[in-house]
Amino acid sequence: NEEIFVGQSFGQVQSYSDATAYEIDKEVQRIISECYEDTKRILLEKRSTVEGLAQRLIEAFKVDGPEFEAIYDAEGDLELAKTLLEQKKAEYIKAQEERAAAAKAAEAEAVAAQKAAVSVDSSESADETKAEDAAGDSGSDEGLDDSELN
Repeated sequence: NEEIFVGQSFGQVQSYSDATAYEIDKEVQRIISECYEDTKRILLEKRSTVEGLAQRLIEAFKVDGPEFEAIYDAEGDLELAKTLLEQKKAEYIKAQEERAAAAKAAEAEAVAAQKAAVSVDSSESADETKAEDAAGDSGSDEGLDDSELN
């Protein structure tokens, strides 16, 4: 009955000594203990944040990303988190409105430029037509004097 340690599975032949396996197990245990201590330290440092988040979850059963960020930024103070969240929402709405206004202004500018281009094309076309008409009138009257026109 050999015990299976981390990294070894059933059906595999151990390709290293028991001393090496012991060292591996010792290192894995050290890493796990270090991570456990770090986690415990972080939770104690962020205790008010964790408690505020727990309270909010009891009230609402779920917390979305922006609300979580607000609770975290407010270090668990739910009233401050609510204020922060409202500010972020107001900033988001303002930014959306500014983008919409900028897009509308750009569209209006494009339409005005298009109308100006059409207007220039129309007046150039009208000038060309007048010039052609004038050239055509003078060409048909060529060689006739005023007495012949009447």
